Amino acid sequence: QVFVEVPRIKVTVSSIQALSGDTVTFECEPSIASLELSWSYVTREGGLGVINSENILQSRFQSGSSLLHQLTLPIATLGDTGIYTCSTQTPPGDNTAISGTTSLNVLPACG
Repeated sequence: QVFVEVPRIKVTVSSIQALSGDTVTFECEPSIASLELSWSYVTREGGLGVINSENILQSRFQSGSSLLHQLTLPIATLGDTGIYTCSTQTPPGDNTAISGTTSLNVLPACG
C-alpha cells in the first residue's frame, strides 16, 4: 500500500489591512517544496482580478527548510481590495486544487 502525501498550502496571514500607496506582500508555503503555485484574486465586487506582471512581483525564496512563495503589490490601490489565493493542482487525474487565501482591505490614505 502506497501513501501519497496530500499537499497543503499554509498562508502566513489570513487578513491584511493596508493604506493606499503601501507595499503589500502575501506569502504562502507549500508542504511540498516542488509544487508549482499560482496566484489569483477576486475583487471586492466578486469579479476575477488580473494579476499583471508589470506591477505585481512574484518571487520564491528558501526560508530554512521551507520554500516561501511571495506576491508583492509595490503600490496598493483601493482596487486591489479582495481575496488573494495561492493554489496548486494536485497530481494528474485529480482535479482538486489545494489553496490558501488571504483577504486584503485597502483603505484611502489620509491627506
